[in-house]
Amino acid sequence: MRVFGVLVVRDEVDVVRLCVLHHLTAGCERILVVDNGSSDGTTTVLRRLAKRTPLSWTFDPGPYLQDELMTGLAGEAVHAGADWVLPLDADEFWTGEADLRTALASRLQSGAVQVRRVDFVQRREQRAPEARAVLAMTMRVAEPTDVTEEAVLRFRAGELSIFEMQPAPKLALRASTELVVPRGAHVAGGLLGPIVVVPELTILHAPLRARTCLDRKAEHGRRLEQAGAGELQGWQVRHWAAQAEHRRLDAEWAASSHSGGVIDIGPRRVPLVHDDRLRRALAGWVRTPAQQFAARALRRTY
Repeated sequence: MRVFGVLVVRDEVDVVRLCVLHHLTAGCERILVVDNGSSDGTTTVLRRLAKRTPLSWTFDPGPYLQDELMTGLAGEAVHAGADWVLPLDADEFWTGEADLRTALASRLQSGAVQVRRVDFVQRREQRAPEARAVLAMTMRVAEPTDVTEEAVLRFRAGELSIFEMQPAPKLALRASTELVVPRGAHVAGGLLGPIVVVPELTILHAPLRARTCLDRKAEHGRRLEQAGAGELQGWQVRHWAAQAEHRRLDAEWAASSHSGGVIDIGPRRVPLVHDDRLRRALAGWVRTPAQQFAARALRRTY
């Protein structure tokens, strides 16, 4: 059973190493990456990882056309002999009761498997992203609501946190030469069979790891606008792009981070619940300050 991960990344230096090492350990045989114009050191991490792990990567600083880039990577994976293609994001970590190969081996009659995502909330004081910051993400909303038109309108009006909405599930795809992977991999084309739900797998998601991540998300929203994306594509990041224009990202951060286990949406306070699954999944890959210093001295990435 050969599982390949595919990843399009831009400016995710704090987590891209964790993402690659976690998924190689979790069952991916190889990971194929396109760096879409990073300038924060992500390319250096990828270059060094490629020397020591089964990772292949290319640099494409062109327009953000994630669907085309991901579909191209999926085709490369299929050509290389993959049985399953795992569309990854740098801030998402697939976990399960067993490794990925075992979980997918019994689903060969399906065209894809659907996996639930769980969003984790960062502490308010985390201003800049760093690898160790993910270890502080041990809180989440207890029962997120479904994403409805009303919920999206309330989010845009500043009445609802993004974390109060259940993130869309993602798909792992059985290899096919006809695969088409739209942005987000919530749906796919060219499947060889039906989509089945796999409850024993979960994606742990760390989307906003620091205050400055909101600035990145806003920039991402601007890039989607420039690419002529559809109205519903990337509605969260496009909202943050609009808020950045009006210098309102600090209020967005209060609604997207916690202080003492509570997020603040205007006057409304929402208590969170403790959940340390993300911390436990990544603790083995996060270096101590001494290990980080030694790694930099030796120019090592893991």
